[in-house]
Amino acid sequence: MTVKVRTRTRNGRTRWVADIHARLPDGTVHRERRDVPTATSQRSALRWARSRERELIRNGTKPKKEARTCPTLAEFADAFIEHVRARGRKPSTIDNHQTNLRVHLLPRFGRVRLDEIDETHVASIVELPRVSPGTRNKILATLSALLRSGKAKGHLREVLRISHIPSPKKPAAFYERADFERLVAAASVLGHDHLAIVLLGGEAGLRAGEMAGLHWRSVQLTRGVIVVEHSFWRGHLTTPKSNRYRSVPLSERLSSLLCAMHPERRGETVLARDDGSLTGRNWIRHRLWQAQSRADLPPKGAHTLRHTFCSHLAELGAPAAEIRDYAGHSSVAVTDRYMHLAPGRRSSIALLDRAAAESKLESEPGGATDRTGADPAPAHRPKKKRK
Repeated sequence: MTVKVRTRTRNGRTRWVADIHARLPDGTVHRERRDVPTATSQRSALRWARSRERELIRNGTKPKKEARTCPTLAEFADAFIEHVRARGRKPSTIDNHQTNLRVHLLPRFGRVRLDEIDETHVASIVELPRVSPGTRNKILATLSALLRSGKAKGHLREVLRISHIPSPKKPAAFYERADFERLVAAASVLGHDHLAIVLLGGEAGLRAGEMAGLHWRSVQLTRGVIVVEHSFWRGHLTTPKSNRYRSVPLSERLSSLLCAMHPERRGETVLARDDGSLTGRNWIRHRLWQAQSRADLPPKGAHTLRHTFCSHLAELGAPAAEIRDYAGHSSVAVTDRYMHLAPGRRSSIALLDRAAAESKLESEPGGATDRTGADPAPAHRPKKKRK
């Protein structure tokens, strides 16, 4: 076989080029033209070319890399969960993704490759029967996160944009002042734990997980505040929702209750079992239902107490930004759900009532617009015709 070298000029630069004919181990003849790297003379270029010829005769050409195929949704599901876990997402978020995959996505799209997921698959989720818009949005959020993870892993070049389904925001259910006071009175009879649940939710705005994870070291009785820095969920002690730490001032009766509970504390948390271990949502829900039953109120979840906290503050005229900070909302847009109760909203409508009352007063007999009385006189009288 032959090996030749020659020079080639390109873009003003001269390079040595090797032209190699070699018989490969399988008997085929292979021709290869390549630029000789770091060659400064014909001799060095020829030396490199003969070395390359021997390599081809001994090893042959390297097989081409097989095209990398995109995995299906089922093949990528475990890698997606590991990616989400590695990014430090909360256990509740990971559990929500796993549930959406197991119940909705894998049965429908498990055999579909990631690069084949398009608007038709999204539309099939949007049109799911007997599924609320909120649940559908959670499924879409899992699918969107999975596709973004696929791009981060190099399986996708572009990510399909997925829009959430607009859903109407219903007014949050809360306890009126009289009903809340009945609940407080019933809880105070049942015990400190029952009353603490009602007041931590209704006068401090804590979520159920934040109640379960509230440590005594976060209760600053001398300063009159509690620092919400933990949330307990299914055995995991994590940070509050959206990783938002906050300080909430203590009301007088919540402060008095915590002062009474502090000497007889059973564990590191305010709400603890008899053996000092952490409680959970079911433990809190059971005691709240006992208080609601005693107060002759329908059973509701602990989040109703949080709605009560925000609604009562809005009714009393607290600024939206202050309610947002106390409740730990991600933005004022979330707090606006309660601001229809603000007294300033009602005072604007009162202007219409006052205007209607003034118009009615003017139209009554003897009023400014009365035409039957002698006074006041009409502004214009017709002229008498001359005879």
